[in-house]
Amino acid sequence: MPTVSSRADLVVQSSDGDIVALVEVKNAEQLTPELTAAFRRNLVVHGALKWWTPFFLLVSQNVGFLWDQRGSIPPGALPSVEFSMRPIVRRYVPWLADGEWLREPQLNSVVTQWLSELAEGSGARVHDEALAQTGLLEMLKGGWIGVEVEL
Repeated sequence: MPTVSSRADLVVQSSDGDIVALVEVKNAEQLTPELTAAFRRNLVVHGALKWWTPFFLLVSQNVGFLWDQRGSIPPGALPSVEFSMRPIVRRYVPWLADGEWLREPQLNSVVTQWLSELAEGSGARVHDEALAQTGLLEMLKGGWIGVEVEL
C-alpha cells in the first residue's frame, strides 16, 4: 500500500525531541477560519497532517490559526485559537511598509525566528495571550524548530 509523504514548513519539537506542533506558512491576504479549516481538513484526509501532533499552526502575515489536536477533533474543525501576526511581523521586519506583502520564504523566516525565541525564552515574547493559554508555549520551552522537515 503506498504511503503519503508528508512535509511541514516548520516542525516544533520539545526539549526531549517530541513533536509539539506542525506549522504551515501560507501568506494569503484573506485567510479566514473557514478557509484554514478546509485546508487542514484536506491535509488530514490525505494523510499529510499527522493527527497525533498536539498542535497545528497555520500562519499568514496578518493572522495565525492554532488547532489544539490533543483531543478528538474532526478534520474540518475550526481553529481553537485565532491570533494577530502583525506584532510578530513588525518585530522581525520593522522596515516593512503598511500594505507591503512579504514573500512566503520571508514570512517563513519570521515565523522561525519567532518560534525559536519562544523556545529559547530569549528576547521579547511576542504572542497573543490566547496562544499562551493553550499550553503550546510551555511545551516548546527549551525545544527547537526544524525547517521543511519530512515526516
